[in-house]
Amino acid sequence: MKLWIVMLALWLQHRSSLPALDLMRDILGSWSQSLRDRRGTQGSGWSTFLLWMLLPLLVAGFVLHLLQGVLWGLPADGVFLLLALLFLVPVRPSTWQTFAETIPKAEDALPNTSSKGLELRYADVQAQVFNVVLRHSLAPFFWLVVLGPLGLLAYALLVLAQETLPATEPWVLPLPQLLAWADWLPGRCWLVSAAMMSDFAQGIDQLKRETVTKRPAQDLLAELLSQTLKHTEFSDDDEEGGAAWSLRVQRVQALLRRVQVFWIVMLAILTIYAPLS
Repeated sequence: MKLWIVMLALWLQHRSSLPALDLMRDILGSWSQSLRDRRGTQGSGWSTFLLWMLLPLLVAGFVLHLLQGVLWGLPADGVFLLLALLFLVPVRPSTWQTFAETIPKAEDALPNTSSKGLELRYADVQAQVFNVVLRHSLAPFFWLVVLGPLGLLAYALLVLAQETLPATEPWVLPLPQLLAWADWLPGRCWLVSAAMMSDFAQGIDQLKRETVTKRPAQDLLAELLSQTLKHTEFSDDDEEGGAAWSLRVQRVQALLRRVQVFWIVMLAILTIYAPLS
């Protein structure tokens, strides 16, 4: 049943343009701001941690426990589907354009019309896209399979806390390091699956050398794709959003889709041979 829920959630996400994650950011951001306003300058920021992390986890766990035996577990599966819809966010081609428009251009350092400037510009946009893929798609999927709905919710709340809350909160300061450790295993699975879905023979040397390091998976994946996808270099006549740029985006986007399908197949294998409870 869990396999069908995940597949249904991903299908609905691809078919719908509803900004579920943006809505959750707005709701949680408004909630955290109201908590800070009520607390003022008094009290500890750790009270925000209790209300941000522990309260949703306790409520979700209690609701799932109550609904587990009701109507053959269908209400609990509905809560499971809702969590998957909110936090398993696919990366669409429009995401590339969004980051290309929001990331400021470093025209004073390297003109964006030069091939070198365009290469650096593409690397910045790709890095942002890879970060979104890992934090809002593949890592939540991984922890959903390993730890269930509560694992997905806990990871998603940590990511949204880092993206939404001010870094002055005492419990927000260690979040980058905590998320780096939480991303390590799903990031390496992502790296290996991307190599398998592109050109494993070309990337095997890097996998042997870099897989067990502490480097972010996003950086390792960018280096891997430069070897396995073999993009043609930009020329001085190319421009952002042009044919060469679009071709790179399409090839990387196609690879990300293949990786997602690979993970779903792995979940199907786990469901068949080791049914998830």
